[in-house]
Amino acid sequence: MFSREKFLKLFFYGGVSILVLIAIAMFTPKSEPTFPPLESFGSQLDPARRQVLLDRIKQYQDKASANPTDADPWLQMGINQTELGALPWAIKSYQKAGELAPGSFLSFYNLGELYVRTGQYDKAEIAYATAIKADPVRTNLYRPLVQLYQQYLPEKKEKIPQLLNAGLALTENSNSVELLSLLGSYYVSVGDRENSIKAYERLAEIFPNNSAAKEQLDKLKAQQ
Repeated sequence: MFSREKFLKLFFYGGVSILVLIAIAMFTPKSEPTFPPLESFGSQLDPARRQVLLDRIKQYQDKASANPTDADPWLQMGINQTELGALPWAIKSYQKAGELAPGSFLSFYNLGELYVRTGQYDKAEIAYATAIKADPVRTNLYRPLVQLYQQYLPEKKEKIPQLLNAGLALTENSNSVELLSLLGSYYVSVGDRENSIKAYERLAEIFPNNSAAKEQLDKLKAQQ
């Protein structure tokens, strides 16, 4: 099994390192962020809920001003700005949170979601990859990047097995149902029967009571 250090080397192979290494530079605003007026946002919300969000954002702005090295107020601002519908400013808030706490996955994960929502798929790839780098044993972080490749960046979907195998190589992830299921599903989607069988055999071995995995494995083996 791999240590975290070996995971990072494997994960970086094939160009992913370039994505992650430029992430902070991309996400860091070129100048100090300012607190924007938000009165034009949130008209679709219930007025009472809208006011709650505006009040919260103001509270977190005050906290950010009082503690300029604390990432949490910026993260919370991003969460509330997203609900308000102020997506450009939520992106800037998550960027600032990532600048202040580059080892925390959540700001980059949330940033990736907003980039997908706004059609910025290449930036979403970098954000999701950076979230995984920050916490590679958190297996639920892999699915959004896999789905991004499958749905929006199909020209890059060949990166999927490298990504998932790097995650599975970590001791903590070696028996991950989520990663093995994603890997098996990917191989099925590209018609790679041999590797599909390997993935589902491993899944069935780890969880013999998983009827869905067994059914898929039987189906694959029946194909000639």
